[in-house]
Amino acid sequence: IVGDRCRIGENVYLRDAVIGDKCVIEDGTVITGSVIWSDAILENEVQVSRSVVGSWCHVEEKARILEGSIISNRSMVRKGAEVPPQTRLKPNSII
Repeated sequence: IVGDRCRIGENVYLRDAVIGDKCVIEDGTVITGSVIWSDAILENEVQVSRSVVGSWCHVEEKARILEGSIISNRSMVRKGAEVPPQTRLKPNSII
């Protein structure tokens, strides 16, 4: 399911995913079994697996969010970062 006014790049793979309104999902991103809330930005070649990414989050290119993680609203995952399984980030966090 993809919300209204989203921008989805080329070679994006979505499986069992819910994408909120006004999200930007850039080229080569893979999202499986996950929920991405509204107004999130996922840059090129991001991987999200069975996790939740909150509203107004920014996930920089080549970051990986592993199983069972919750990235709360207005948080940032830096370029190339790997978020370990079952991680819980509080709102406004940077990893």
